[in-house]
Amino acid sequence: MEPLPKEQIDEILQRLAAGETLRGICRSPGMPPSSTVRWCVVEDTPPGFAALYARARDIGLDEQAEQTIELSDNPRLGERVKRKDAGYQWICPKCEQECRWNSDHFEHESDKSALCAGVAKPDKRPLYETEVVTADMVERTRLQLDTRKWYLGKLAPRRYGDRLLVDTGSTDRLDELAKAVLKQADDGASELDKSEGE
Repeated sequence: MEPLPKEQIDEILQRLAAGETLRGICRSPGMPPSSTVRWCVVEDTPPGFAALYARARDIGLDEQAEQTIELSDNPRLGERVKRKDAGYQWICPKCEQECRWNSDHFEHESDKSALCAGVAKPDKRPLYETEVVTADMVERTRLQLDTRKWYLGKLAPRRYGDRLLVDTGSTDRLDELAKAVLKQADDGASELDKSEGE
């Protein structure tokens, strides 16, 4: 496999160190496929590329970790559309006019005429009210933060993973068991000595 051109290598390393993903970088015009870059890392072509790639990736993880702080500190305004039921309306299926019930029959709302020929009953269609609310997009930000935390925790668990402190309390119990085994061994040896002496 031929090594990547120096200009591409430099750009890939700079963008990785800036926290971009390799897939995102390789989607840019003039960039090689991500599989080619990964293969160059595996083959270390050109020599030293794998170490530079790993270092740029490592710096990029720090950048992504800092992005989580920016994401949580800065509000991101967006519009959310809320839709709620507002009842229903009767619609004539032939002429699409609104209808209403008039004591013992349905009629067209606009001109009070009878329903169209062949229509026994109009269609009942739900009505909705919509409300547009501009607010901080908390759910979207939470998704982005959780994704970054998961990603960082998987790629650099010692730096960014959750630390679990496990205290089994077994050291005391283990010491007790070890002493008991040694005592039994000593007792067994002394019994053996007595039986040999007789």
